[in-house]
Amino acid sequence: MKTMIRNPFIYAILFVITLFVLSCQLYPGQQTVLNLDAAHSWARTHIADPSAYMVKSESFADIQIFDNPAKAGKPTFHVRKSLGVGTGSGTVIADKGYLLTAGHVIDDANVILEVNEIVDELRVKYPKTFIDAKVITEYTMIDHKGKDFLAAKVAIGENDLGLIRAQDPDKFTGTPVDVSRETNLSDKAVIMIGSPLRIKDIIMDGRVGREDITKFGEGSYKYVIAPIVPGNSGGAVITLHDMKLVGVVTAVMVKDGSFTNLALFVPNDIINNFLEKNLPK
Repeated sequence: MKTMIRNPFIYAILFVITLFVLSCQLYPGQQTVLNLDAAHSWARTHIADPSAYMVKSESFADIQIFDNPAKAGKPTFHVRKSLGVGTGSGTVIADKGYLLTAGHVIDDANVILEVNEIVDELRVKYPKTFIDAKVITEYTMIDHKGKDFLAAKVAIGENDLGLIRAQDPDKFTGTPVDVSRETNLSDKAVIMIGSPLRIKDIIMDGRVGREDITKFGEGSYKYVIAPIVPGNSGGAVITLHDMKLVGVVTAVMVKDGSFTNLALFVPNDIINNFLEKNLPK
C-alpha cells in the first residue's frame, strides 16, 4: 500500500529543497552548459567587471640635441614626441595589482628601433652635436567604468606573455582570477573577455579546437573558434564549466586581409610556468 503525504508543509519543504538544489547548479561548478545567459551573467559579475581591464600603452621619443659633442650646457633643442597609442586586454592575476596580458601589448622594442633610426638621421644632419634620445612608454590599466591606473612593465616572456603591475597597488581594486590546471582543453566551450576595438569588457563565446597544439612562429599555442578582433590580444579565455582562466589571446588568424573566426591563445600550462617565474613568492 502506498503512503500519501498529505501535509502541505512537507510539500513546501520539498519545494524549497528542490529550488536550492537547482540553484547550486549555477556557475561555477555546472558540469553541463545549460544556460548561456546564466553563464554570461555570472562571468560578467564575477570576472569581467572586477578582473578584466583594457591595457593602453603610449610611447614617446624624448630627444635632446646639444650644440657640442661633450653634452655641455643646456640642450639647444628638446622635443617629446608621441609615437602612437596601442591598446589590448588584460586580466588581474594576483593581488597587489598584477595584470596578465599578451607580450606584444606591452612590448616597445619596435618603438626603440624607430627612435634609433631617427637618431641616426639626426647625427648625419647635425654631425658636430650630441644627440641624446630615449623611449618613454607609459602603461595604463582601465577598468570597465573607465577608471585609470598607471602601471609599470614587470616581465615579457616566451610565447608572447606579458605582466604589468599597478604603480600604486594599494589603490588598485581589481580581483584576481584563478588559473586552471586542466590539461585537456580540446572541444571545451569557452568565453573570451577583452577590449576589442577599444570597447571595454566584451564577452564573446567560442570553443577550443580539437588539436592539442598549433605551432605559430617560435611559440606553441592552442586555437579557439570565436569572433576575435584586434584589441582582444591579452584577454582571458575562460572555460564555461568551471569559470577558470585557461588561456591568453595572442593572435588573430587573417586570410586575404580579412579576419577569420580562428584565434591563437597561450594555454594555461605555459601561463602557470610564466607566473611562477615572475610573480613574487
